[in-house]
Amino acid sequence: MKLRSCLTLLVLLLFISFSIQAQKGQAVLHAGVNFTRVSLTNGGKYDASDILTTFQFGISGDYHLGSFFYIQPGLSYTGKGSKVSDGDPDDNTTWYKATSNPFYIEIPVNVVLKSPGKQKFFIGAGPYIGVGVGGKNKAEGQVAGVYFKTQSEIKFSDEDPGGTTYQLGAGFPTMKRLDYGLNMLADRTCR
Repeated sequence: MKLRSCLTLLVLLLFISFSIQAQKGQAVLHAGVNFTRVSLTNGGKYDASDILTTFQFGISGDYHLGSFFYIQPGLSYTGKGSKVSDGDPDDNTTWYKATSNPFYIEIPVNVVLKSPGKQKFFIGAGPYIGVGVGGKNKAEGQVAGVYFKTQSEIKFSDEDPGGTTYQLGAGFPTMKRLDYGLNMLADRTCR
């Protein structure tokens, strides 16, 4: 999907989200911590990265549909990525550490169930769509006693890595601009 199509879809979803909120409901500012990790499969071999701690913030609507059901559309700025390392800088002449930390603007639309009473509990899930807007790749290490350190901006591709027009060089330096998936949320609050 091309960048123009993605942005048009995001604007449409945002318009729908705020028109629902304006009818009946409230807006809520939110901020939080993300713990992200990337897993790769290479010929049946499973490789997992370390957990990368990043952040998110944004605004979401809270529209009551009836009984215990709510819909929460929103707009968020969120960090994602991964962190990998191998070797020990204190014990080895060969080691490396690398992080890839892209940032996205996302529009989630969650369906939420809320419990009644003073001690509220809620649980929800829904789809999201996002567009990559920036980020950095960092690496440092030592190979055969020679130290290196690099930093570069993440480049985003409008090509589909799953299709036949896969852009050469895609991976950590070049990532897909469009991101989509499912998210879940749960919390307990006392009032």
